[in-house]
Parts: sequence; structure tokens; C-alpha cells
Amino acid sequence: MNVPESPEPIAAEAPRPNNSRGRVRIVLFAATAVLLIAAGALERRWSGRSAAANDDTLLRFAAAVESVPPIVGSWHGRRGPKPSNPKILEATGALGWFSAEFTETITGDEVSVFWIAGRSRSISIHTPDACYPGAGFVMESEPQAYRVEYTAETNGRIEKRSADFKTAVFVKSEPMGTTRLRVFWAWNDGTGWTSPGFPRMKYGAVRPLTKLYLIAPSPPGELPHQSTALELADDLLPVLDAKLREAVEASSPPPSGVGSTSDRL
Repeated sequence: MNVPESPEPIAAEAPRPNNSRGRVRIVLFAATAVLLIAAGALERRWSGRSAAANDDTLLRFAAAVESVPPIVGSWHGRRGPKPSNPKILEATGALGWFSAEFTETITGDEVSVFWIAGRSRSISIHTPDACYPGAGFVMESEPQAYRVEYTAETNGRIEKRSADFKTAVFVKSEPMGTTRLRVFWAWNDGTGWTSPGFPRMKYGAVRPLTKLYLIAPSPPGELPHQSTALELADDLLPVLDAKLREAVEASSPPPSGVGSTSDRL
């Protein structure tokens, strides 16, 4: 149940998108990847530092991000390309990179997923409300908090969990039509999904960190709890939790600020 806060080859049998959906996807990846590259380069100039990729936990987080399975519940994924130029990844601060379009096999609904890992100095910034307007999108209203409640299995035990996202709708009008996208975003350092008001302050500069975007078309009048992105979230979040839990538990010593995750992930 989703409650407002008071609120990979990839499976061949996945349905192919129609031309309209393809246009939305192209716009989506352009608006995300290109802006992250530009903003990341600027951030490197501001900080005067580059993220070193020699930390065990960071490497494990990156591996976790890139090992998302092609099928999640009833959703089949078509993975997007990872930048082949290492300078691009360096500019964004992303050591691990996953992007995919997931299609629900019965309804044909599509949700785009973007998940990256790196050091918090870069991963904690470049949020959609700051980046999408640079690609010609207009944010309809201020981002709002949204809590996703879901269940996951840990050591044979079913647990209730929650993930705190920020969400907003972004609109872009072009001669070919209007694109409306609802984006949910949150961070996870191994202790759970959060969306603090000042993530750079919360996570600092060197902590291994991941950032997740869930993006879906948003018809006019659709409320946050009606978004198809949340249907995917119910199946996807337990998978991502398990990936991060394995990464944290395999790291020795645990990352700074991260205790036992048995009760969280």
C-alpha cells in the first residue's frame, strides 16, 4: 500500500513500446543523463575533488546497482545504455549506473528506473527539481513528500517497510505533443530510503550512496498515489534492498554511519 505522508540480455518477451512511449523514453533519458553530466562537471569544479573508486563498500554498492535483474515481479526490463566514456561517469560521480524501462506484462504500463551509486558529495545533489527545468520541463508544483509502504522478506521473515520519497510532475510542451512525467526520487546509504531536505548535509561528502529515480507518464489530474511508478516500487524496492544489504554485509568494516541492516533492509 502506498500512503502519502500527512501523508538487464533483457527479457525478449517484454512488449515493445509504441511510438509515443518511445518519444517519452527518449526525452526522459536525455533529461536525466545529459543534465547529470553537466551538473556533475560543475560540481567537480566547485569541490575541486574527484571520487576515488578504491573503497570496498563503494565498489560493492556500484556492483549492486549494476546487478538489478531483468524481471521484477510481473515487470520486464529493457536496460538502457551505460555511458561508455569513463569521463562521463567521472563527471557525474557515478561509479555504478543502472537505467531501464520496465513494462508490466499484463497492462503494458511502463516505468523508467534510474539508479546510480557513488560518493555522497556527487550523488546527494542533481535532483530532478533542479535538473529537469534545464531540459525544458516545467515543474507543476513544489516537490512533496511521499511515503511508500511495502513488504519484503529477510531471512525467511516477512517485514513491513517504508521508503520516503520526494515527488513532482514535470511537463514539457513541444510541437509533437506534451510530455508529462511524474518522478519519485530518494537516496539510500544502506540504512533505508530517505529524501531529506538537505541531502548533502545529511550524507556528507565521502559516504557511499545510491540515488533512485522512478519515472512514469502522468496524465492530467492523476494523483501521486495513482502513479504506475508505485506499482513497480512494490516489487522493485525489496529487490534493491536485498542488493544493498548484501553489499553492506560483505563489507568489512561496515561503512561509516551504517550499523546492522538486518532490521532495515
